[in-house]
Amino acid sequence: MEDEASFAKFYLRRFFTRAFQAIRGDSDNLLPSERFLKDLHCALILSQSSSLLADAPSHDCSSSHMDGLLVVSSIEKAKSMWSDLLKYGRNSPCTRNVLLKGIAISKKRCTYRDPTSEEKTYLKKFWNIPEQCFQCLEVKTYQKVLFKGDIFNVGANVIVKVDTNDATVEHRGHWKACITSLFSTQLDGKCMLFFGGWYYKQCIVGNGDSEQLLMDPVTQMSVLEKAPLTFTWDCVRPIYSILHKFIPLPIPRRQRLIAYEVKDLRQRDSLLMDGGCGNVPLWVEVHDIVQVCLNSEYAIQIQHAVVRETDYERKRAKLALLEQDAYQQNTYKVCREEHQWRSWDTCSIQIKDWTVTKQKKVIKPGQTARWIPIVWHSP
Repeated sequence: MEDEASFAKFYLRRFFTRAFQAIRGDSDNLLPSERFLKDLHCALILSQSSSLLADAPSHDCSSSHMDGLLVVSSIEKAKSMWSDLLKYGRNSPCTRNVLLKGIAISKKRCTYRDPTSEEKTYLKKFWNIPEQCFQCLEVKTYQKVLFKGDIFNVGANVIVKVDTNDATVEHRGHWKACITSLFSTQLDGKCMLFFGGWYYKQCIVGNGDSEQLLMDPVTQMSVLEKAPLTFTWDCVRPIYSILHKFIPLPIPRRQRLIAYEVKDLRQRDSLLMDGGCGNVPLWVEVHDIVQVCLNSEYAIQIQHAVVRETDYERKRAKLALLEQDAYQQNTYKVCREEHQWRSWDTCSIQIKDWTVTKQKKVIKPGQTARWIPIVWHSP
């Protein structure tokens, strides 16, 4: 009984605390978008040489806020901030800052260290600073970063965008790397987030001007060597050089990997296309038309469905089941919206070249209105 009474007191105290916080938040006479910008630029970490936000607690952003860095203590806070940015964001220094640098996720206790020799080489070129400045330069390390809605942590495999003006490397498309460190530096009042990593050796076929990447014949994705590159040119880059993640799929009995990219690229179509190679998609996107396997107590049923939501971390999706119109043979429409999550393994084939002929406007509390397709025409 004492434990139950203690829990009840704790719950009531937590409930009233949140209620009073909401009341205080509504009493500032700010619009939700203005309150979001105020919270955002008050959370930015600025250097000591910058003017602190305590002198100007309004929701009007200063141009100096572009030089800061947003650091939060948990993934939940980072995702909440990103969700609010998509909802209320506008063309302000604070929102441009988050879009460029992402949101660093750090424990309460900061970890600092001296930069490595590879980091010094890149930072010297990036900041255009002399060698003697490194005597007082430290880097702050992180384990996770939220960048453009995705969580990138140490050990993640990523596609790296190579600057075409960079003369230190041969430009053969995008490079594949494994993140080994995430850190930030601060110089002359400006903060920037970087990542370090080792790079995969991409397999090249052909000679001279006809050189091109070796592509896997089934997935049409590029092939990599398992062994990393032996040299360390530009192993450090700004966080905005990351495009997206990829899945390294091992090739049986060979020391090679397939770099399966997880975004909706042209190469992804050949693996998922109806009648093409492969029948189990590794990655589905919103608005994909798929064939889904439904298990009932009598038989296994194959039905068309459209992807409404995706959960990339757990590899699952919410679907809307489709049925063929009784009067128009090539017309499919939504017959049931599902609320439970289904594993991607239930989606067997992606259907291509369907045309959306009708959409519906959906408004959810606290979200902006959006249009979703409900009727399609098949060729």
